[in-house]
Amino acid sequence: MVLHNMMFVLAILSIVCFSGPSRADDPFGFEQSGTPDQYSCGTDSLQPPNYYCADAPRKHPFFAHYEIKYHPSIGVCAVVGVSDPISDDERYKSRVGELKRQLEVKYGTLQEHFNNTVTIENGAGIHGGNITKILLWPDFDHNIIRLTFEFIDSQRCEDAARADRKGAF
Repeated sequence: MVLHNMMFVLAILSIVCFSGPSRADDPFGFEQSGTPDQYSCGTDSLQPPNYYCADAPRKHPFFAHYEIKYHPSIGVCAVVGVSDPISDDERYKSRVGELKRQLEVKYGTLQEHFNNTVTIENGAGIHGGNITKILLWPDFDHNIIRLTFEFIDSQRCEDAARADRKGAF
């Protein structure tokens, strides 16, 4: 009986200790190792390294579409949820407030900035994960809400895309 209990405890510990990154590291279900083709994303009106995604593996009810920043040598570098325009000011403020509460519960203390913009940043990874920056940006000019998650390699992605553009000429 004791051996059986020890085996059970060891099995649980191995699952906890050796399982892959948590789902918190995959905003809206987009994995850092994913590709635009895997998520049925295209460039549409965006320019690489940015891709438009009409859908997400894990949708959030406040967002109408998603955008990913991707480079083939790095993977997905950032994920953005974008809402439809919200014409009712009270509903708009309510959604921004609700997103702030959800982010604070999941990721911790928010840093408030001008115009209700909030960020959470940690260069080593928030909660030790692969997300280094979260930006909630209420775009009052267009009455939309943008929620951005940047992965650890986000700047490398931008640099690689810039180098690709320079190399094309």
